[in-house]
Amino acid sequence: KLPAAIRCAKDWLSRHPKIASLLKNEELHFKLGLYFEQFINFAYGIFKIASGVILGSAWIGCDGIYNMAQALIQLFQILRRKNPGSLRDQWKSYRFCGVLILLMHLTLIGIVFQMVNWNRAEEHGEIMVITTALFAFYKVISSFISIAKDRKHVRPVDSSIRMLDLAQAFFAIFSLQASMFHTFGTGQDWEHLMNILTGCGVCLLIVSIGIYMVHRGSREIKKIRESNYGE
Repeated sequence: KLPAAIRCAKDWLSRHPKIASLLKNEELHFKLGLYFEQFINFAYGIFKIASGVILGSAWIGCDGIYNMAQALIQLFQILRRKNPGSLRDQWKSYRFCGVLILLMHLTLIGIVFQMVNWNRAEEHGEIMVITTALFAFYKVISSFISIAKDRKHVRPVDSSIRMLDLAQAFFAIFSLQASMFHTFGTGQDWEHLMNILTGCGVCLLIVSIGIYMVHRGSREIKKIRESNYGE
């Protein structure tokens, strides 16, 4: 039955070449994937901000604001794909994204610092934890799949989108663990220690991503400048 269904599908596509060409268009699939991902990011950010206001939780609100800011930066890079400019301009934009990652995650460092000193975590209910878990799993899976496919889209603009996505995935992991311990945990010392270790580890990973982007962007810009001087 399955081979027959495949033959029928192939016959149908042969009679509709425009649809067949759309299905084979990898660039179109890439763009649709980017816009769908931004829809998820904005929806999650709005949900978190609204929940933070309704529940009176600063932690949930900060989580939502962070995700909205991250989504806005990614959207700017996606729109930039239409007119990316010169290769040097693209690497400048790539480097600038690295700077923004470093600046944005001062908020995350502040959250971890407060958790270390006052043993506070995000005040999530069960529904909020489930939503956070779904978003975290989605971000981790999608970001690593995107990085694996990044070889086909080697432009600096595309690479910066993937690096931003990876940084957001790390933040989602930390947010999920903190909220799960706060909601389902028993308040034991090892839970507090795990939040400290995970928070510090995520901070280091995200800072490393930002430093890598700044370093790589500066290095590529220097190469282009030297090659222009050589000409």
